[in-house]
Amino acid sequence: MGRGEGRFPVRWPSFGGVCSLVMLMMMKKPRRKVQPTSYSPQERAEAVRIVFASKGRSIVEIAADLGINSKTLNKWVVNARNAQLDPEGSMSDAAKRRIRELEAENARLRKDLEFEKKAGAFIRQVSLRRNGSR
Repeated sequence: MGRGEGRFPVRWPSFGGVCSLVMLMMMKKPRRKVQPTSYSPQERAEAVRIVFASKGRSIVEIAADLGINSKTLNKWVVNARNAQLDPEGSMSDAAKRRIRELEAENARLRKDLEFEKKAGAFIRQVSLRRNGSR
């Protein structure tokens, strides 16, 4: 059997000597460029709305559910939050940052207050059980 005949009629590149198989294995397939997916403004707005409406779920989880890259979805959410803060775009970056910091602190304080209310109710309930069982 000559070259290119027999069980494998494919013409393999020859690199000479013992290295032929190793070189063949090291050859890489050319990578196809992936075209970026284009999303309509309605799709972007719906994805951002889902993020804002979902409590306790991360952007990564939501992006996976929607089939969107998490970095892309995060960028849309950041842009939407900035647009809510300053629709005209007249605020400085420092002012926007300060507002975001205050909003985060406000959310943390609300969680702390909710925890204190629940802890107080729990302590009252425990003390009522102790007083009632005597």
